[in-house]
Amino acid sequence: MRHTVRLAAVQARLSPEAYASAEAFADRTEAFVAAAVKGAPGPTLMAFPELYGLPLLLTAAGAGAALQGSLRGALLQLGRRRAGAWLLAALRHPRQGVLAAPYRDLAVAAHQLWAGTFADLARRYQVTIL
Repeated sequence: MRHTVRLAAVQARLSPEAYASAEAFADRTEAFVAAAVKGAPGPTLMAFPELYGLPLLLTAAGAGAALQGSLRGALLQLGRRRAGAWLLAALRHPRQGVLAAPYRDLAVAAHQLWAGTFADLARRYQVTIL
């Protein structure tokens, strides 16, 4: 018996508006999934770029909209709001350095946005997403 599996490799250009909110991220990601399954029946395996979810750190912190200006501006705005949490994270994990503090502070919330979006779309469109 022969089975056909479609492979869809998403080439997503980072777009600040796609990370302005959780809804914007979900809508943009759904557009990629919908385009991949359109017109061809059968199982689909989709691969997204490995850093596709990285800007969700800003989204999770409520600073996604600030990306419209610049990444630098968004990070500065976020740094002013989250300086205490970042300092605490850096002090708790001094071997990882100061640059790891924003990730430690926001990674769980960003991962929840990422995983929730992909799980929902995988279920609804019956695709496997990498």
